[in-house]
Amino acid sequence: MSHFLNTRHQQKSISEDCLYLNIFTSENCLTEKCAVIVYFHGGAFLAESAVMFSDEFILERYVSEDVVFVTSAYRLGVFGQLYFGPNGVLSENLLVHDSVKSLEFVHNEISNFGGNPKQVTIMGHSAGAALVNFLGFSDIIDPTLFQQIIAISAPMSFIFYDDAINNSYKFAEKLGCFGGNRSSMDVKSTLNCLQKFNDTEILNAQTEMVQTNFNSFNGVIQGEPVMKRNGKIANFKKNAPKRHIVCGSTQLEFGKDPFQYKPAGNFLDIENPKEVFDFYDTKMHNTEPRWTDPSSASVYISSRTYCEAMANAGANAYIYETRQKPESLHVSDMQYFIGIHREKVHTSDMDILDSFYSKMLVNFTKTGVPAPGWEKLDPKRMNYLELKVDTELGKGPRMLENYHDKEMETWFGEVMEYDRNVTKQKLMEFSSSTGNISESQSIFGQLWFHPIILLIVIIIILVLLCFKKRFQTGETTPLLTIFIHVECFKTINTSLGKVQGTTILSDDGNHKYLFKSLPFAKPLIGELRFELPQYPESWTGILNATDYSSSCMSNFINTTHPQKSISEDCLYLNIFTSETCLTKKCPLLLYIHGGAFRAESAVMFSDEFILERYVSEDVVFVTSAYRLGVFGQLYFGQNGGISENLLVHDYGIRNTDPSNRNPESGIQNLEFGIRNLEFGTQNPEFGMKNPESGIQNREYLILNPENGVLNPEYEIRNPKSGIRDQDISAPHYNTTFHCFVISSPIRIKKILRLFQRI
Repeated sequence: MSHFLNTRHQQKSISEDCLYLNIFTSENCLTEKCAVIVYFHGGAFLAESAVMFSDEFILERYVSEDVVFVTSAYRLGVFGQLYFGPNGVLSENLLVHDSVKSLEFVHNEISNFGGNPKQVTIMGHSAGAALVNFLGFSDIIDPTLFQQIIAISAPMSFIFYDDAINNSYKFAEKLGCFGGNRSSMDVKSTLNCLQKFNDTEILNAQTEMVQTNFNSFNGVIQGEPVMKRNGKIANFKKNAPKRHIVCGSTQLEFGKDPFQYKPAGNFLDIENPKEVFDFYDTKMHNTEPRWTDPSSASVYISSRTYCEAMANAGANAYIYETRQKPESLHVSDMQYFIGIHREKVHTSDMDILDSFYSKMLVNFTKTGVPAPGWEKLDPKRMNYLELKVDTELGKGPRMLENYHDKEMETWFGEVMEYDRNVTKQKLMEFSSSTGNISESQSIFGQLWFHPIILLIVIIIILVLLCFKKRFQTGETTPLLTIFIHVECFKTINTSLGKVQGTTILSDDGNHKYLFKSLPFAKPLIGELRFELPQYPESWTGILNATDYSSSCMSNFINTTHPQKSISEDCLYLNIFTSETCLTKKCPLLLYIHGGAFRAESAVMFSDEFILERYVSEDVVFVTSAYRLGVFGQLYFGQNGGISENLLVHDYGIRNTDPSNRNPESGIQNLEFGIRNLEFGTQNPEFGMKNPESGIQNREYLILNPENGVLNPEYEIRNPKSGIRDQDISAPHYNTTFHCFVISSPIRIKKILRLFQRI
């Protein structure tokens, strides 16, 4: 279902039933087995198709050269990009899943059509080129499905994650399938509602949105199956499987200011992309003599950095740029390799270029080398092939160096520096105070000030009396009869004992309750240091849960959020709930703090903010600690002495049996605050079906910032997963504490015991 009805390559018909591929082969290939090209079309993931190309051109330029040529479709627009966030029902990047499925079909069946499944090259232009890079650089997708990449004019921008989700909600609301309250939305019901509309109605609703905002449904987000959700672009390039690659661009690409649209995504790891693109478009546009529009810059920088990444991995990488007169724009060279967008005025020089352009791609497909005189990329020189024929001057294709150095210097220099400054400014604004109150505004001069102070003193005295009463009786006692259900404390019975938290009064009767420093594991000190967390012991009497515990041992002293105290005994969580939730049962949000796994804490946040923004909206909010730095990450490999990823075990959620307190049976559950306590959560069960399937109950949401605990790029994976352990040097730690002599045999358990005595 294509968005654009007015296109130079209009389709005879469109349908939601479109996941087909087309195979062009020959008698020779059926006999000898030929190399394969799988071509993915462009069109901003909104338009064009796999059936828009000339059969004659494909047969002449590829099949006659003993190449099996395949064109494959994928869902466009909202059909391939609808996504409401992590929910366990609807996957992100549906269009990429479509493409993977087509490659699986090719891998399994292409030999029946004369193709060699071990000699497959994926090829694309524009959005199709971005798609083949998404596929080719993914370390999640089966690496045996294809071997090489041809990416021509690839604008490698990932659409903003929040924008993708917001567009989906707006779309569902437009069709009456979403009422506006995201916290209570049922994704299955919404999908059932959308599935009642026919494909034309869906397309018309999408068209109305795109006419208002072109950036609706025209991109891929940083998520599976491309990469782990919200992964880094730099890591995406760095960790790619080794594959030979050709990266192409044109001299002008999108030209100067081709579209007046705000940026839809990121092609670098920019933290403030919207501010950065605004800065680039408004300020630098008027000062840079060689200003390049961001869309073109994304092509040039992506071609350079993605090809460079493969070269650094040891693969054959080749870069070229078409600079053929009269001009070379984004689609100008499509006439040479796929047979469309041919100019009305076609010069003899263009005919010469046309005679060998596609042959270079055929050569690369068959041999991994496009042409004898085309040098492989040397990242130090950034050498590339200039494709231009000028018979009048006697010039042809030639090797040049320093591919788009100017754009690289601008974006990785001034633009990235501006991005860092924006981040610093935001942090300063966040951490700075609201300013001093002037004397003329001081409350001390107001007539009402002293009576109010007197009233406050009286209330404090009454509250203190109530404190004493509560500690003596263990029961909730009314403070003043003029208030309704006013309580000093709230006591809750748990399987481990009673806990007593703080009450925050509310005029509407929906009082808020804070339970702080609830232990979900034994203190991991002494002999338990570097051990798996163990279930806490029960207690007698009433546990005082009115004050925060110490933060975990933090690496950073100089921080905008300094902790009052730090301690190795820190595995506690804090629960914020309300009277409404205790009565009706509310959804739970578990927040895991960031800080590069070395800093920050679970007690650094504003109680008032959490109560106002979450608890008042009928959400039970939980902040949880985990061991930081070496306390949570010490690991000597597979030796039986110490488990990997201790910090993950601190918050892990595998063991759901409260009677099973053996830490060896599974990752320690945060059972104290989540399963065994009735703090007003909707379902006491909290768990994962498996590490890949997500949360078992939709009403539970684990929220983490960029460097949060759930970010998989910072975890040491289980060896069974096929991912190598991080290289954490035991001798480095041990030499620091003089626990052994490096020349002596390393005995892990003995070293561990020495560590525990420090």
